[in-house]
Amino acid sequence: MQRKMNDRDESTPKQLDMIRSEVERSDMILTELMGYARLSEGRVEKIVVKQELKDVFAEAFPRDPAFGAHVDGNVSGILPSLMMQRAHLREILVNVFVNAREATSKGGTIEISCKPSPNYTIEIRVKDSGVGVPKDKIARIFEAYFTTKENGTGLGLAIVKQNTELYGGEIEVESELGTGTEFVLVLPTRVLLQDNQS
Repeated sequence: MQRKMNDRDESTPKQLDMIRSEVERSDMILTELMGYARLSEGRVEKIVVKQELKDVFAEAFPRDPAFGAHVDGNVSGILPSLMMQRAHLREILVNVFVNAREATSKGGTIEISCKPSPNYTIEIRVKDSGVGVPKDKIARIFEAYFTTKENGTGLGLAIVKQNTELYGGEIEVESELGTGTEFVLVLPTRVLLQDNQS
């Protein structure tokens, strides 16, 4: 498609790049689901959080006029490194960022912040001004295959919760219809992985 449509208009190649990116991300989700992200399938490494945030930010929020929402990123000072599988952290960030992107209409806002917290943790907040989630459905948004989106798979947030809790982290969500949604992720920087605990 890209070879045939490159000469037509400037926005088409960007849209095709986004489609390709989403297909690759879907492939990664399916790969993880086949093993349900077992710890033995990857290598734990020391991750520079600021760089990972920067990379995922560029992937989730491409400079496309069709998007039309304002994204404000605030990463405070020095952040400690995380010890985890890079693919797991990437899936957490990509899914939460894309979730905010898809919920926010043109002219809306997305606020992303990351800062160190007490007890050797990192706190990541993602707040959007989107449509919000009904109160009777908030408790279910982390369930596999449950979705409030017309074309959603219901897997993204389930993987976010699973990967976060795998490392002893926590995720909370607050939402109000017509106002927006905020996800709060807390990830330990010093952690004994669950599979290695006695």
